[in-house]
Amino acid sequence: MDGISGILGIDCGAVAVGMAVVSPDLAIVRTAYRFHRGDIKRTVLEMLNGIDLSTISHVAVTASVPGYVMAQRRYDNQVAFMTACRHLHPGMRGLLLVGGEKYLLRCRYRQLPRPAGGKAQPGRNRGVEPKSRGQLR
Repeated sequence: MDGISGILGIDCGAVAVGMAVVSPDLAIVRTAYRFHRGDIKRTVLEMLNGIDLSTISHVAVTASVPGYVMAQRRYDNQVAFMTACRHLHPGMRGLLLVGGEKYLLRCRYRQLPRPAGGKAQPGRNRGVEPKSRGQLR
C-alpha cells in the first residue's frame, strides 16, 4: 500500500482484540488478533506498535472498543460482522457468531407472502437475540 490511504479497523471482544488494515478498494492488507487477558488498553497499544500508522488515513472501531481509542467512526458490532461477511462471502445466507460471553444467529430468508390476516409468519426475517451463558442452560 502506497501513501496514506489505509483504513484501520479495531474490535475489542470479551477475550481478544482484533485489528485489520484495508486499502481504499477494501482489500485486506493486514490482520492481527490477540487475547487481552483483561488488559485491553495494553493489548491495543502493543498491537498498534506493529502497524505503520503513517499509512493510515482513517480509524473505524466497533461499539465495544473503549472510548479512549480515537476513531472517525464507531459501528454496531452486529452490523460490522454482517457487512464484513457479506463482502467476503457474497452468497452468505446466515451467520453464527460465537464469542466469550454470548452467541448470535442471524439468518436471511426470502420474504414470504403475508397470510390473509396480514400477520408475518413467525420465525422469518428475524435474528435470534444474543443470550448470555446463564441463559443457555
